[in-house]
Amino acid sequence: METGVPGSSQVIGGVPTKVVYSQHIRQRAPGSTIAFMTLLAGLVLAIIAIVKDDLTRVTLYTPTSHFTEYCGWKQMHNYNEHDGYSGTPYYFTYSSDCKGDNRACTLERVGKAFYSLLIIGIVFAGFALVAFMMDASAPMTYVFIMACELFFFGCMLADALIWGLFKTCSHYCKHLSFPNLPSDITRCHSNLSSTWILVVIAGGLALFSMFFLTLHQMCRKRY
Repeated sequence: METGVPGSSQVIGGVPTKVVYSQHIRQRAPGSTIAFMTLLAGLVLAIIAIVKDDLTRVTLYTPTSHFTEYCGWKQMHNYNEHDGYSGTPYYFTYSSDCKGDNRACTLERVGKAFYSLLIIGIVFAGFALVAFMMDASAPMTYVFIMACELFFFGCMLADALIWGLFKTCSHYCKHLSFPNLPSDITRCHSNLSSTWILVVIAGGLALFSMFFLTLHQMCRKRY
């Protein structure tokens, strides 16, 4: 029995037929591997984002000095015991002041929404990675992966918009009411910080992963 050379043509019944093996399809279309690695990188960034929890960086100024705090999804905090107005770690949980301050209640609601969407996105990305370990070229597996990646991207996009558009911590710059803060604050400046940036990058990587997976599927059909 003759064996065709991958990528070559044989004449069968007068009709030239291209001979291509599945392993060579993967070689010609490396998009599946790239898609897997890109999604994995996005998932890792999303996990780092939820652990780091620095959505907004707030710099507070007094007549003699300044110090930096970070707004997370659950609380405002700093890290370095030598960096801060009191010289000790600072933690302010939004729920603790929600009854007496509507801004704290807003922070609490938006923070819970952000956290929930981030967790859901991480779960869907995990499902997609598990499916990748099967044959990503199979039509049903391909559709499942694409659906999971789309949900992951949607959660990252929603998180970026929720925190970015509400600018909740930025409002505190105009109406500061955190407990135990100095009374001589003259101004403050806020900007979106590392967690928000990581979420945006993770969403972008999900898009790239979908693109490379689609490219892989198109190459598979072509060859």
